[in-house]
Amino acid sequence: MHAVTSAAFVVPPPLPSSSSPSSSPQSSPPARWTCRRPLHRKRRPKPPAPRPTRPLPSLPTAINRSYSAPLIAPAPEKCPQAAALRSALSARRDALVVGPGLRSKVATALAARERAEHALVVVPTRDAALRAAEEAALRGGFKVIVAVSDGYASWKRAAMNANSSKRAVIVVTTPRGAVKHFVNSGHGVPWLRKVRFLLVVDAASLLSIGAANLFGNVIKRLPHKSRRKTVVIEFRPLQQCAPRSAQFILDLLRPNYQLVEWTVPDQLHTHAMNKHELVEQLDLSSVLQKAHTACAKQRLEHLVHLCSDVYRSSQPCKMIVFFPTARIIECYASLCRQRGISIVDIHSNTSVANRERGLQALFDSQRIVVFASDTLALCPTLPHVDTVVHVGLPSHRHNYLRRVALLTKNASESPQSQSVMLLSDDEYAFAVNSHTGLALQLQRQQCPSSHILAHPHIDAHAAVDEKARRKAYVSWLCFHNTVRNRMGWSKERMVQVANDWALNTFGHVPVLTKKDSSRVKLWKVPGLQVEQSAVRT
Repeated sequence: MHAVTSAAFVVPPPLPSSSSPSSSPQSSPPARWTCRRPLHRKRRPKPPAPRPTRPLPSLPTAINRSYSAPLIAPAPEKCPQAAALRSALSARRDALVVGPGLRSKVATALAARERAEHALVVVPTRDAALRAAEEAALRGGFKVIVAVSDGYASWKRAAMNANSSKRAVIVVTTPRGAVKHFVNSGHGVPWLRKVRFLLVVDAASLLSIGAANLFGNVIKRLPHKSRRKTVVIEFRPLQQCAPRSAQFILDLLRPNYQLVEWTVPDQLHTHAMNKHELVEQLDLSSVLQKAHTACAKQRLEHLVHLCSDVYRSSQPCKMIVFFPTARIIECYASLCRQRGISIVDIHSNTSVANRERGLQALFDSQRIVVFASDTLALCPTLPHVDTVVHVGLPSHRHNYLRRVALLTKNASESPQSQSVMLLSDDEYAFAVNSHTGLALQLQRQQCPSSHILAHPHIDAHAAVDEKARRKAYVSWLCFHNTVRNRMGWSKERMVQVANDWALNTFGHVPVLTKKDSSRVKLWKVPGLQVEQSAVRT
């Protein structure tokens, strides 16, 4: 009997015995043949065809295609500032980049680092984090992970993705987002210990927004500054910063850091100016500034009329309407949509996807109306705007200047650029007051008569629910309570004006709940309607 040596069959080893099986009278049963493979194999499905990969466009092409804004992005080999930054980082020296604007600085700094180094980019706000991440991803083709404190469901496991990556990654975050996703995470702390490149954008603003303690918790988890490379991007020189901010920047850098002055000629960056620079350098002579004073009903009618004129115009026109708070924006946007007017609202309560979609529409559309708050005026890249409307008072003069600065970009090309304020009589007196007010130079006009909204409260009942009306009323009270002393209002006078605004807008005064009444902090003020269960005894 010959042994079978096929790959499909295996002969089991013989049983141990003292003699051969032929000589033994009681031999063991014959061995069975076993098969390794099944007789009927299932057909394996074919792998899906690979999708064609589209190459990432360069940063100038992507920005110009998406936002229609001129990009100042000098090539690293032709820009002396980029060459100086690259030489400093190659020599293991820290760098302080000083100059207005943010574009091309982040991409140049990240491109100058070593590819095997994990990088952490810390920016003050969420909008700046998105801009920095977009620049790093499109310009350099880096793997970027964005970690912020709210939104972005696809980046909930930012620390896990960064720590489990087999190659060096770049994490763009805010101080609050870094503490939430990395400092308080078991996956985030080990990755922070591996960071060898730290990039801080606008470090002086981290102190102004009160994020110094959060940023300090992140610095404690990073390696010592002698074991990492640090680059700080600052919009103003250290001489013009506050002493505390200048010392905060110097503490981040090593003593042998290199100063790189990154100058961008012939461009005004109003988002990088402080309130004193806005007052001194901003020229509003080419902008028509006027104020319409009337009651709340007539102001609402005039606002609807202005929004309708934008879409009826044959010329391209972009208008941004600024409001004090986000709840008031939601209320007025619902009222205008009820009249068939297309409104894009961008504020703090807007989701991230809708916010990016609204910004994209602002750049691409020829005729558009945007309802926004002061956070939109701080965006570093915005298109040219033809008209800016202010519904209510801005909190400070520099907020008004940042809004009107959007018109100065297009004042030479669009002579009809105008700034319109819709105010009451008391608000107008505060706006033009040079001592305690905003000291604005406005041309006072009466709101033209209109019959667009004969009964605006009917539309309010149809478009705005009771909960939204109550939140808008509470938001109005909270905002004006901060400027009440400067306007010379008493609590009774402020509640009276708030009730008049609610009657002319909604048709009735909303009743506050217990939670809302605690936010207002106007207990036992005549005219304020509070639920009986919420009244303090």
